Amino acid sequence: MKLRAIAVLLLVLMSLSWQGHTRVEAQTGPTAGDVQLFELPEGRAVSMSPDGAKLAAVVPPSTSLCVYDVATETEINCADLSGLNSGIRTEDIVWSPDSTRLAFSEPVFRYFDDGDLWVMDAATGSLTNVTDDHYDGPIVISAPDGVTYYADVAPTWTPDSQFITFSRTTFLGKESQGNTIAQVSAAGGEVETLANVSAEEPGVFYFGGGWSPDGATFYYSVSYVESDNPDNGIWVYYPSTGDTHMLAASDPELGPLALLDVSPAGDRLLGWYPLAAGQFGLSKVGLLTFVEPASGALSPVPDPRGNNDAGSFGAFSPDGRYLLQAAGIGAGSLDYWVTDLATGQSTEVASDLDFAIPIELGLGPVWATDGMVFVARSLDGYYLFPITGAGLSAVSQPAATPLATAVAGSEPLTVGADAITTGIAPIYAGPDTESPMAVFLPPNHIVRVLADPVENDEGIWYPIFDPQSQIIGYIQANRLAPIER
Repeated sequence: MKLRAIAVLLLVLMSLSWQGHTRVEAQTGPTAGDVQLFELPEGRAVSMSPDGAKLAAVVPPSTSLCVYDVATETEINCADLSGLNSGIRTEDIVWSPDSTRLAFSEPVFRYFDDGDLWVMDAATGSLTNVTDDHYDGPIVISAPDGVTYYADVAPTWTPDSQFITFSRTTFLGKESQGNTIAQVSAAGGEVETLANVSAEEPGVFYFGGGWSPDGATFYYSVSYVESDNPDNGIWVYYPSTGDTHMLAASDPELGPLALLDVSPAGDRLLGWYPLAAGQFGLSKVGLLTFVEPASGALSPVPDPRGNNDAGSFGAFSPDGRYLLQAAGIGAGSLDYWVTDLATGQSTEVASDLDFAIPIELGLGPVWATDGMVFVARSLDGYYLFPITGAGLSAVSQPAATPLATAVAGSEPLTVGADAITTGIAPIYAGPDTESPMAVFLPPNHIVRVLADPVENDEGIWYPIFDPQSQIIGYIQANRLAPIER
């Protein structure tokens, strides 16, 4: 059967599959359900898991890291943090894309005590030190001569939830040996050096990084001590070649530009100016900027109310088409708005939320794949509210999904075999992005390959069947990988 005939057949089947199946799709505009305020029995809310099912909270001062069930408000478990050498770096607590684990680091550059990189299993509460250097003493000033140890911060999960990419500074006694981008398995093991960041200065990559949804590019923040260093800004690393280069430079007045988030659509980055935010406060306008991921061009983030009071934190919708952000001077009462990034139209979705700010700079709201939004309430709780009509929600993933062991698009997929999504993957009615979109699938979601791929100017496309949603359509090859069982 010719590919064109296959495409026609798939469209017919997909049309039939939609009958009797509720499809989540964009409406005329975003609307929000009731805003609910929750208080924690102890601790401070940090963030919600990408699937919207679980919540992470820290009990100060670095006593424990707890996970709660969002639906029932009950504690799932708490991990004892007494084994950490210098406590927990709260802004470094990051959920894995499949919502099963959390990674975090220790504030080694704040207290100048050695710290490692840790992984917590959200279901059991078990902790794993994935970069144990077998040293727990002071760093730099009074470190013993001749001892090699590492300061590991800024963890970022790979899109398949298998590895953690992070910033590593190597020390020999009191002397820094430079800063690198490193990577380790989420289960622990040998640490791989991916690229050099600085030859001597420690902790230059400090404020965070992020992978593109297809895993082809890693973005990271460079912040030297000298605020006017020409190398300060957002950089990129390409795993296919090992090359790195600066993408977007910093602002002379606002200081180093850092990465805050990568759009799930892969079409833009959200940057911010952390030093300026710490100096001027979260409500100062102009501390967020969009960065074009290919050219590095900067463009302004919308000011929803036009009052120059947009906050310095925000979140992309699960499909990357919308931006959720706060507006309002000061933390006393904030409004939340959703902006359509294609049209620039902003809609208010939540009003007068008292102290609706994160507990640390660099954290922010979470817009989960089930449409639920999490906003921390300063030090004593959190808000939840659903958004419909914007940001297509993804289908929930299976409870036990095998992890892909190949790079997306690196080898042909077998017709009739299962494949796995390596990032958020849209299903289109046809093999092009202008076709109607059916749904967004989350990372590590299993689909069935129905036929040989189609190749056109937009790349290679596979016709697939999603067993959970019963939808048939096309997914780009660079968002799929074979499953090796």
